[in-house]
Amino acid sequence: MRQHKHLSLLGLWVENCLGKVLALLGLMAALETIVFGVWLYLLPERPMEEVLKGVPFLFLGGWIALFHLLTHCGDERRAVGCTLRRLRVPEGAALAWKSLFGAVCFLLLWAVQTAVCLGMGLWYAAAVGPAYRSAQTVLLAFYRVPFLHSLLPLAETAGYLRNLLFAAAMGLETGLCSWRMRRGSRALFGRTVAAAAAFLFSRGMGELTGFLWLGLGAAALAGLDALLALTYGEEGLE
Repeated sequence: MRQHKHLSLLGLWVENCLGKVLALLGLMAALETIVFGVWLYLLPERPMEEVLKGVPFLFLGGWIALFHLLTHCGDERRAVGCTLRRLRVPEGAALAWKSLFGAVCFLLLWAVQTAVCLGMGLWYAAAVGPAYRSAQTVLLAFYRVPFLHSLLPLAETAGYLRNLLFAAAMGLETGLCSWRMRRGSRALFGRTVAAAAAFLFSRGMGELTGFLWLGLGAAALAGLDALLALTYGEEGLE
């Protein structure tokens, strides 16, 4: 019975949000492809980092829009708090399930963006002249261009760990933001963490290891925020 209650709670977010999340990611991918195609047409013989301009900003917008969408899954309304109490689902358990759902959605954002950029790299390699094309055009682009390298760090293992920590932190903060809004708060701290992580995402080759502390810091702040919120009430780090 207890397991059924938890699955019902998880189903609330899947039903209310998953379709919107997929639509947002599809829209982001379509807009990025259009922008990339336009620049490739206008700059047919330029390095990929010049043709790629505009895509990182759309990814930034997608990140922030996804965070906003996940904090408005229907569980931010006060009535949901009454439902949780009626089902006797602990707030900590509800926060954990929502955080897991949010983290998976941010991992999906990372995967979709990486796949789109790989496709763009293949498109670029097929469209440009011999001066900008080689057998390793796509691989070299993911080494050279900071935004691409941040998505797919190749041999820089710390980059994958940093991105996983970002996803975990964003997931936890989406849960905390909804939890606070049920109590009338604007949840400004979580929104600030999400925006800062998005703006600091892109780093070049060799920088991801040094900037691993960004992921660790985001995860630590989110964890401390959750601990304080569940211990002392809705204030947390607000």
